[in-house]
Amino acid sequence: IKPRRIRWAWKGRLALSYLSLWSGESSLGKSTHACALFAALTHGSLEGHLQGKPATVLIVASEDAREDMWIPRLMVAGADLDLIEFQNQTRDWNLRDGMELTEQAIDKVDARLVFIDSVLEHMPEPKGGENINSATFIRRSLGPFADLCKARRVAGLISTHPPKSKGTTFADNVIASAA
Repeated sequence: IKPRRIRWAWKGRLALSYLSLWSGESSLGKSTHACALFAALTHGSLEGHLQGKPATVLIVASEDAREDMWIPRLMVAGADLDLIEFQNQTRDWNLRDGMELTEQAIDKVDARLVFIDSVLEHMPEPKGGENINSATFIRRSLGPFADLCKARRVAGLISTHPPKSKGTTFADNVIASAA
């Protein structure tokens, strides 16, 4: 095995070939921050291995509309809209079973970041004793996306909202369980 260094879309924060997660309560500016990040990527201005190389961002989102939420925010952030793409999927698309569509979208636009907003909107329906708080269910659900990020050397970023009740650990506050 030949070692290699991690390559960064945003140095120290967003690794190419890996999944990252961010979480925050409603109305704290997650979408605003996302749009600022996407703008910087589309202009190649983030410190990291993509610096000086404008990059395409693929957004997978069904919660907020493109026309009245995403595009205006991206415009205000100064994103190069020619380098912003949205995945077109049906409501039943999910991260475990829908990676062929995402793979095609990545290849079509040469995306360097795939942003999933919000991850819970895109999880498969739990079956046969599975549940959203099961680490096994989460790993199996996110595994195909993680594999795709590694294979295509793209950064994967998933967004989530913390649970309403406060937990006792950081992980509890972010995702309600070790999952």
